Amino acid sequence: MPILQTARLILRSFHRQDLDLLAELMANPGFMRFSLGVHSREQTAAFLEKILLWQDEGLHSLFAVMHSADDRMIGYCGFYHQQIDQ
Repeated sequence: MPILQTARLILRSFHRQDLDLLAELMANPGFMRFSLGVHSREQTAAFLEKILLWQDEGLHSLFAVMHSADDRMIGYCGFYHQQIDQ
């Protein structure tokens, strides 16, 4: 179910079935250049599990950004929970 839909993009919640799509993006150095750094498939799986846990707990989380013409994942956006040392 889309959270937000435009003529070209769909923002939706993540699903466990998104692992292959997300792992491909997170393994791409160009895509991850300004983000969390390149991730292995195992690191991506752990990252996805965090997102799914936040969703299950009703917390603000990240959304999959899909290209509506071909239902291709092109990124993610939203809220990432971090603990900052004070």
